[in-house]
Amino acid sequence: MRPSSTSDGPSTNRQDHPTQRMFLKLFPAMRSPDYVILWQGNLLTILAFWMGQTVEGYLTYLLTGSPVALSLIGLARSIPMVFVSPFAGVLADRVNRIKLMAVSQLIAALITISLGILVLLGFLQVWYLYAAALMSGSAMVCNFPARQALVVKSVGKENVMNAMAVHSTTVGAGRIIGPQIATALIVLAGAAFSYFAQSLAYLISTLNLKRLQLEETDIATNRGTSFLANLRSGFAYTIKHHELKLVLIIGVIVTSLVMPYMLFLPAIASDVLNSPERGLALLMGASGAGGLIGAMVVAATSHFQAKGWLLLLTSLTFALLTLAFSLSNSMLLSMLLLVGAGMSSGASMTIVGALLQILVPDELRGRMGSIQMLMWGLTAIGGLPMGAIATVTGVPLTITISSTLAACLIALIGISSKTVRGIYS
Repeated sequence: MRPSSTSDGPSTNRQDHPTQRMFLKLFPAMRSPDYVILWQGNLLTILAFWMGQTVEGYLTYLLTGSPVALSLIGLARSIPMVFVSPFAGVLADRVNRIKLMAVSQLIAALITISLGILVLLGFLQVWYLYAAALMSGSAMVCNFPARQALVVKSVGKENVMNAMAVHSTTVGAGRIIGPQIATALIVLAGAAFSYFAQSLAYLISTLNLKRLQLEETDIATNRGTSFLANLRSGFAYTIKHHELKLVLIIGVIVTSLVMPYMLFLPAIASDVLNSPERGLALLMGASGAGGLIGAMVVAATSHFQAKGWLLLLTSLTFALLTLAFSLSNSMLLSMLLLVGAGMSSGASMTIVGALLQILVPDELRGRMGSIQMLMWGLTAIGGLPMGAIATVTGVPLTITISSTLAACLIALIGISSKTVRGIYS
């Protein structure tokens, strides 16, 4: 039987190959067998998620031709992140996290199979997409906090930043590969088969969880108090911790004012770049490639201690590059700008996620994962008024306004707050 990893740190089996030793020196989280299993499963889950987001956006715009409809589909997926995630975080700190992940992924698989059948039979209506996005969003809200807590447990606190950054490479990889697979299946076989492929990814990821050998002793601490008491203690800790509050404020600015540009890529590809299917895949792939590179850079430099400065720099860069993207009408320039935006956003959100875990005790990790999900949910909340404004001003100008506002706010925080500049870990 292979050695299991615990909260004391990753397993340290001797590695003789020089290339492997160099790789593990850069990415020490990968020494843990349980972490590798979680990373593999996360790659499949994220791949399915981005395939779903691509085909949902494509079908929604095909059925409606409306920017508001695009913002609504994002809102439906993200509503659970805002309203369900606090409770899901408490649940992830009270129940077996591996089983919670398995159940949530099976639910997501059933939803995508159902959508595929509806598309195949020609019964799809846009409100079905909204309902499915709401349900699958609820399932993933329960999955993410449990996964984040297990990631920390599998590597130990000393490698949290490295583990979070390596884990974030799956987001970048999914954003590159997922849209390409989804678009290829749409063109070659139809949208139904894109949904069936998503279901397969969710099922394989679920089966992979059986290989984990993590012990979850910390959940017993939270079972000693009531569910509502656990909920209150998570929020109370966040309010009292000044560094944590500042990290969250920057994360909220990024996810609510800058990140919503992703919701409008189908409109940009169709109306600005005149390439609905291929253009959408290229733009999402460029953004994903940047996100992958950004996460790998953070992973390789995880020893760098001035995390506050890194957070400010990457967040501000993301806002400025998104601003530049909104002014472009060239496919090549737009792709290059999205590579840069993806790099900075991937780095920024990786640092936010890692700091949320580093700055809290073990028994609060699930709840910090749910707070991170709540921040992601604000992308769709911010996208809703942006969609309404875009019907009057156009999508590019709307993105210009929101990213400019975000850049100003982040710069103001950086100039005025010694606390955020002084975050070291």
